[in-house]
Amino acid sequence: MKLETAQKIVCKIDEGSINNILENIVDADYPQVGDYRNKIFGDVKSIPIFHSTTCGNINNKISTIEKKSGFEKFYPLIVPILDELKKYYDYNYHASVIANLKPGGKVYPHCDRGDFLERCHRIHVPLKTNKDVVYWIEGNNYYWEMGNIYEFDNTRIHGVYNGSNQERLHLILNLYNFPDEELETLKKI
Repeated sequence: MKLETAQKIVCKIDEGSINNILENIVDADYPQVGDYRNKIFGDVKSIPIFHSTTCGNINNKISTIEKKSGFEKFYPLIVPILDELKKYYDYNYHASVIANLKPGGKVYPHCDRGDFLERCHRIHVPLKTNKDVVYWIEGNNYYWEMGNIYEFDNTRIHGVYNGSNQERLHLILNLYNFPDEELETLKKI
């Protein structure tokens, strides 16, 4: 979604919500196949929660959002974060994924396009990061620290570099506010 600024801090999030997610992630949670992020972003492995397998396709449809492999385990853990965000956004639908950028990994500069990615508030919740992880949005570098929830304009050219020897984990949320008639046609949680 287009914003007046490249990125902004939405609010703070308590450490307990972050730790509840981190303490439950194991290697087996990452699907070996089937998540578009693993194909497009070779340095990223993801745990799809409530998401779309066609998200990386410019012709993607929001109607393809459905419960994914991480839903049963992680959805209850992200509900407190979703509830906190209701204080700042009027939304009635979401997509969610946990993204792990490997040490030394890159997400090359790109712009998000398509209905699934342009009609949402794009939210990042840093779960595990450090000062050597650099976000680049239209020529400016940013450090997104744990404890903050960020929104950024994903229609701008953006990328990330993990210059550390540790993995970087983020909960990524798309928040949508659909008219009632459109919401009725979508798959419900």
